Amino acid sequence: NPSEVHKGLVDLGLKPGKAAKGENAKAEGPEVKVWLEVPGMEKKISLDKALMDPKSKKPAPKMTFRFTGSVMSATDPNKPDDKKYGADLTGTLIALFPVTDECVLQTDWTMKEEKYLKLDVNPDVLPKEGSPIKIVIEAPKP
Repeated sequence: NPSEVHKGLVDLGLKPGKAAKGENAKAEGPEVKVWLEVPGMEKKISLDKALMDPKSKKPAPKMTFRFTGSVMSATDPNKPDDKKYGADLTGTLIALFPVTDECVLQTDWTMKEEKYLKLDVNPDVLPKEGSPIKIVIEAPKP
């Protein structure tokens, strides 16, 4: 569950910031590094290299990730006081754009970067679909 990742980051000494949602919103929180590891490959793959513009085939712009933490969300509209960790309800660990505050990590991107909204995976740097990969989140040293 995304809440378990949240707890792990807190256990490492990080304090969640605030997830961004909306046109002029910007994510707040400590910076964390995020990359992918592919079994059998020695290199780390940053998400900006793993994603590309499908038309130009250029990699996505550099991404800085923030530990924002998720809002608490109602599990049922008829029971507004029955709330759970929103990212667990949606299953969202990482959000690139400020379209949801139900996530654990967000980039520094705002809706000004919306032109990059149609990103695709870069098959030149990732293994074929269905292959195992590991998402690594690195917290800064205290």
